Amino acid sequence: MEIELSAAGWAWAIVAALAVGVSKTGFGGIGLLAVSIMVDLFGKPSVGILLPMLILADISVYPFFR
Repeated sequence: MEIELSAAGWAWAIVAALAVGVSKTGFGGIGLLAVSIMVDLFGKPSVGILLPMLILADISVYPFFR
């Protein structure tokens, strides 16, 4: 399945990625924004897109809290 996004779609995807990063800093409510944007853009495949983003965000923060 190939996903094609317009320029506005890419902009919203970037906003969602930034919201994932901000939610990892302690603003948990913003995570809901990221999920809702991703579901609106991608539908059911958004779960497969968000999960690696969340895992990579956790892994990248680990060295700072070691």
